[in-house]
Amino acid sequence: YMINKILVVDDNQEILYMMGQKLADKGYIINILQECPQVLSKARVFRPDCILMDIVLPDIDGAEVVRLLQQDPELKSVKVLFISGIVAQENDSTPFVRVGDIRYPAIAKPFTVQELIARIMTLADS
Repeated sequence: YMINKILVVDDNQEILYMMGQKLADKGYIINILQECPQVLSKARVFRPDCILMDIVLPDIDGAEVVRLLQQDPELKSVKVLFISGIVAQENDSTPFVRVGDIRYPAIAKPFTVQELIARIMTLADS
């Protein structure tokens, strides 16, 4: 499974543009969003392979957005990587966020671009 198109959702403009620019430099097709209410409509048009989703957002929780994605026949297969300062981790396992009964991988802020790319590659293989 190839990940080429990534939708990045984060309310922090600095992080959003840094991730967008660094991922674009690595050859990914990037679309960025600072506001959650537009995620579903943007995803339907952009058709991302992956969504990088902040958890703590001002208007709606990132996990709630993913719950809505799960219910959408067109979008439920899109891969999700949560980005947050608050992620769960069990022993040496990969950090994750649970939405319903599904565990989504997560990456804890702060992170390097190399770590982010590695997590995206792992997501592609899952």
